[in-house]
Amino acid sequence: MSVSPGPGRGAKVTRGDPALSVLLVEDNDDAREALRILLELKGQRVVTARDGREALQEVRAQSPDVALIDIGLPDVDGFEVARILRAQPENRDLRLIALTGYAAERDRALEAGFDDFLVKPVNPDALFTTLERVCTGPHPRGTVENRPNSPETRNN
Repeated sequence: MSVSPGPGRGAKVTRGDPALSVLLVEDNDDAREALRILLELKGQRVVTARDGREALQEVRAQSPDVALIDIGLPDVDGFEVARILRAQPENRDLRLIALTGYAAERDRALEAGFDDFLVKPVNPDALFTTLERVCTGPHPRGTVENRPNSPETRNN
């Protein structure tokens, strides 16, 4: 964040909230690039993936704080990516936000293990409000033991 004592007096850069490590998974090159730039302008550290397989590799390599995942990916769709990640204990605290052009997929996305849902084209204010809500405080899906579809509760 920049703080200025007034016109013509320069600006002092101050550190706000720590940057999030964001994995952005989107198969559309233009949409991926636009969202990456938007996130980076707000100070987030962004790694991108073009498909579900690459997303799973990046999660293992980068351990991001949050993953924004397009539902309609060409190989492994976003629903399956979420299910795979939720089944891995090492990803229990990873926040997952679904991106889709279809508002009707909200319930299915939440059932697959997403913590929240955004409809494309993504409104920047909605994006940052959702990131703040999902990534601050306790996990939005509750404790691991109380989360639907978590390995600890799936067989109960």
